Amino acid sequence: MKKKMTEKQKMKEKLKRRINKQDNNREINKLKKRKPINFKRLNKKNKNNIHQVGSISKKNRVKWELFVASFILICLVIRIGFIQFMQGEELKSMAYVQQMLNRSINPKRGTIYDATRENNFGC
Repeated sequence: MKKKMTEKQKMKEKLKRRINKQDNNREINKLKKRKPINFKRLNKKNKNNIHQVGSISKKNRVKWELFVASFILICLVIRIGFIQFMQGEELKSMAYVQQMLNRSINPKRGTIYDATRENNFGC
């Protein structure tokens, strides 16, 4: 059930809608009149502040990260070379002996049955 509105209430609602509409139009007009942001000028102003990370600039941080990554890569290449050329023959002979070792394995096997649950295979 809808309540019937009095004339006074109807007028108030009408005024509220009109005021809201005017407020919306004002906001839209403000947005239309506003100047666009000049990002080039903004970047020039804040150029020094943007690239700072702690006390080290972004460029220096990238240089240090590249230096550390290169150092680790060089260390790994040297280690691989040492294993290949200095210890290669020794490791090769150890691997050959390990792979060619004769071992006898006698695992315990279970009894083999046929479909009738009888041992007809002589095992």
